[in-house]
Amino acid sequence: MTDWQTYFSREKSGIARSTTVDLELSRSAPQAERAWLLWVWMGMKTPNPHGLSSAEESPTLHQIQKSVEQMLANEANAIHFARVYRERRCELWFYAVRNEQFERAVASAMTDFADYQFITGSRSDPKWSAYLDEFYPTDPKHWHQVVNQKLIRTLKTRNQTLEVPHRVDHTLFFKSRENRAKFVGAAQQQGFALAGEFDARENRDHPHGVVVHERAPQINLARMNQSVFTLIDLAHPLGGSYDGWGTKQARRVS
Repeated sequence: MTDWQTYFSREKSGIARSTTVDLELSRSAPQAERAWLLWVWMGMKTPNPHGLSSAEESPTLHQIQKSVEQMLANEANAIHFARVYRERRCELWFYAVRNEQFERAVASAMTDFADYQFITGSRSDPKWSAYLDEFYPTDPKHWHQVVNQKLIRTLKTRNQTLEVPHRVDHTLFFKSRENRAKFVGAAQQQGFALAGEFDARENRDHPHGVVVHERAPQINLARMNQSVFTLIDLAHPLGGSYDGWGTKQARRVS
C-alpha cells in the first residue's frame, strides 16, 4: 500500500521544487534491511518555465521512473520513496538493501532512453534521515498542501459543486489567550471574521482554540493554499498552530 502525495516549495535560493513522496512509508521508517540511500538524477528535455516537468514530457519521465524502479527492485530490493522536479532535472530516490552494481542496473534500465543524460549516487542512511527530514512534509505549509488536496478530492467525490461561493471555517490553536486575541485582530485585518473561541483541555501545548471564517468565491487548491498559508504566517509568530478547515456552500441572499 502506498500514499503518494505532492507538494510545492521554493528553496532558499528561490528555485521552484515539486516533491512527490510516499507518506505511507512513514509508518515503517526506518527499515533496517534497507540502509542504502540511492538516487538517480536526469536532465529534462522540455521542462516548463519554472524548471519543473511539463505536460509534454511527463509521460516519458513516468516511463523512465517505472523502468528504473523495476530494475532496482529486482537488483537491490529497493523501494522508491520520492520524486523531485527542480532546476530542469528529475530526481528519483530509493532505499535499498545494497548498492553493489547499482550504477550498472540503472544504466540497463536507461537503455531505451539513450537521449537522456543521468547521474547516480548512493550513501549509507540507516536512520532514513533523508526521507524523514528532507522529503516528508514536516513544514506546515507543505503538510497542509497535502491535506488541502485530499480534502478537495473528498469534496469532489461527494459531488459537491465547488465553483460557487462557500463559507470556509479555519481552526487554529494557541498557547495563550493573549496571543489568540492578537491573531484574531490580525486575521480580521486580512478579511477573516471571528466565528468563535474555545478551550481544548486535551490540547495541553496549545489549549486555546479559535475558528475564523471567510467567504470563498469558489473552492480550489490554489485558493485554499493561499488562505491557509496566510493564516499560518499570521499564527506562527504568535506560537499558533493551524489545524484545518471545513466548508459548506454559502446560502444565496435574496
